[in-house]
Amino acid sequence: MGKDDARPRKRFHERLFAFENALDRVNTWILILGIACTVALVFTQVVLRRFFGHPLSWGEELARYMIVWSMFLAMGQGLTTGRFVGMEMLVVRMPPLMRKITIYVRHAVVIVFAWVVFSEGIKLVTLVAERGQMTPALGFRMAMVYSAIPIGSAILILKALLLVVKQVFGVRNPRSGAV
Repeated sequence: MGKDDARPRKRFHERLFAFENALDRVNTWILILGIACTVALVFTQVVLRRFFGHPLSWGEELARYMIVWSMFLAMGQGLTTGRFVGMEMLVVRMPPLMRKITIYVRHAVVIVFAWVVFSEGIKLVTLVAERGQMTPALGFRMAMVYSAIPIGSAILILKALLLVVKQVFGVRNPRSGAV
């Protein structure tokens, strides 16, 4: 392999990490904003209920939907940061080849599971949209609320595929050194 062969591969790695880092930044800021707004809203609800006896009629519903969206958006972050429940104690004790196979099988299971959730989520969103179902207090379309399922699952699939690509090519993040 000559020097010229390494350049396209390096550019591919750089683009891969630029894409992943951009996705992570956007997703992280959406999560931070969503969770901060949820905390502020729940705090306001408690204050209004406790001291004035009249909470916002829509506050609890909005907080619930923001938590659902945050949970689905956080799945991809959890996968890449290793926050998912894992088999690490078992995997680290395996021989290198078995460890590698186990990691790929784990990624395949995550991708298949996320694909099932994604496709069923699409069906659910379509069904709810066709029925024109609305949220009781806010008057939002329920399809907008349920769209967290396929969007979060799509992000999880994308993040799992990025992990597989990085592991297959042995790509390490220039910032952290992690795959």
